[in-house]
Amino acid sequence: MIKPTPTSALVHSQVEAGSLLDKESSKIATTQTLPAIDTVDRCIIKTIKVSMGPPIGNRKVTVTTADGALIDGDVEYVMQSPYESITVILQGDDWHIISHFLP
Repeated sequence: MIKPTPTSALVHSQVEAGSLLDKESSKIATTQTLPAIDTVDRCIIKTIKVSMGPPIGNRKVTVTTADGALIDGDVEYVMQSPYESITVILQGDDWHIISHFLP
């Protein structure tokens, strides 16, 4: 089990229908980029949440990294369900999904 160090920071990022996705862009996909590993403390935890209700349609959220680090072994992670969320932790040279909520 991966445990964050006591000094790890908790960062929360949301994709809101009224902020990142306005009425015009609410019909398109969006991307959330995790920071480059050399710019953050090791063992940082980050939560990405899709705060859009159904129907989500084409408003998929793709999670990528700024520096090509992997997310659970993949170059990106696609969230495509309303209210879906993932929590990731940076450990070593990659991000690892430690929680996935799919309503």
